[in-house]
Amino acid sequence: MRDRISRVFGLDRFSRRLIALGVVLVVGSLALAGWLLVTGELVTGLSLLLYVVVGTLLAAIGLSTSVGSGPNQRV
Repeated sequence: MRDRISRVFGLDRFSRRLIALGVVLVVGSLALAGWLLVTGELVTGLSLLLYVVVGTLLAAIGLSTSVGSGPNQRV
């Protein structure tokens, strides 16, 4: 089943982990930053938005076609 999913989506284990980590970072940091901004912690809330950028970059790296396709990559 996993082989079929990886063939359909073209993603290896490393790419799926990067995408999952990126999505968790984006969602978690947006929720925490929103809560901090509502409670009045402006500087901390705005600085947490940097994690949104980091999570987006991790997900984009995971979605790129060259990640995990090299001959020395372990799957």
